[in-house]
Amino acid sequence: MGIPASWNRKSPAIALAIVTLLAGCGGKEAGAPKGDNTSRQGGPGEEISVAAAPALRTPIPRKIEFVGSLAGVEQVTLSSEVEGTVEKVHADLGDPVRKGQTLASLVQDEFVFRRDQARAETAQIAAKLG
Repeated sequence: MGIPASWNRKSPAIALAIVTLLAGCGGKEAGAPKGDNTSRQGGPGEEISVAAAPALRTPIPRKIEFVGSLAGVEQVTLSSEVEGTVEKVHADLGDPVRKGQTLASLVQDEFVFRRDQARAETAQIAAKLG
């Protein structure tokens, strides 16, 4: 019994397919790292030595960052007993303040002039009334 003629024409292609299939099956494992495997330990049934360290209790910093706005519980309106030009601001928006704390200073020259003028007017009225 002989080999059919159609097989003789297909046999080199079949042989090449079989060799390619066997070459693909004999390679590295899927997912295995590429490179030199000579330093690799731990084949099937082989023991692997590992180093263990005791667990340590260490503080872990807790840091929370966020963006937002803060507002005071109370809101007050400030006013001055006298008019004048502000010379210096001692507290800014959002600064903590205490009762009686100076928040702003007025230009003294203008204030002294107005005070003296008011005293002079008072003295004139008192002189007229006699």
